[in-house]
Amino acid sequence: FKNDQILLGASRAGGMSMVADTDFLQARYATTIVGVMGMKDIAPIELGKFLAGKNVSVSTKFGENFEGISGSSSKRDLETMLQVIYLAITAPRRDPALFQSFVGKQQDALRNQMASPFAVFQDQLIHTMYPAHPRLPVLSTPEHIAALDLDRLMAIYQARFSSAKGFTFFLVGSFDIEKVKSLVLSYLAGLPAYDVEVGIKDHGLRPLSGIVKKNVYVGKESQSLVTLQMHGERKMSIADRMRFSAVMEVLQLRLTAKMREELGAVYSPQVSYRT
Repeated sequence: FKNDQILLGASRAGGMSMVADTDFLQARYATTIVGVMGMKDIAPIELGKFLAGKNVSVSTKFGENFEGISGSSSKRDLETMLQVIYLAITAPRRDPALFQSFVGKQQDALRNQMASPFAVFQDQLIHTMYPAHPRLPVLSTPEHIAALDLDRLMAIYQARFSSAKGFTFFLVGSFDIEKVKSLVLSYLAGLPAYDVEVGIKDHGLRPLSGIVKKNVYVGKESQSLVTLQMHGERKMSIADRMRFSAVMEVLQLRLTAKMREELGAVYSPQVSYRT
């Protein structure tokens, strides 16, 4: 870590798995939209002025099976970071004008994106891998953005983030433990922690089994993209996950050495995994 850096992370089981199928789209955008509207009675422009000259970053996130908070700051700005986290949890701001601005800009950006051969390939890949399901991880379209509802997505955000029950907070970096205790007691221990359902719900979304092949032809450039995916179900301990991660890193090195450096057959082979 840097000599003048403090990182904060917090997470708990939950995320989008805890919302109904009808709210899945709203949940996908909840933290992003709430994040661009400011907090409490502070508009983003005013918040930017307040944070000018400070080294502070804070964000919240809905994952598939978790919800999380992350932050970073310098030693001098640690208290400010904790203040922002406190407000992000307890006082999200509703701003219809900023919401409509977000919707308009996103729709314009997505119209251009969907014309890209890469986007078409990714969309076809998802629909080839999975059966029809309301929680398909599809690429966003202008129609998805048009279906967003400010009141509903804010209600989802508040239902999940307004209570810190079950969150585990990690604070690492350049600070003195004794000196930071009072700040932790004030801003983290002071968060509301009323009862909220914590856990993971399995909604049954699984990739198709067997060998599935599909060719997608789009675009005019003389180039190609090949994806090979394998999947299976297995219970994995923390040690197993670490070993699996190490194997994937080794595979990445081997593929790069063989396919790019030795054969010159590809630009950038990539290995990724999810557990």
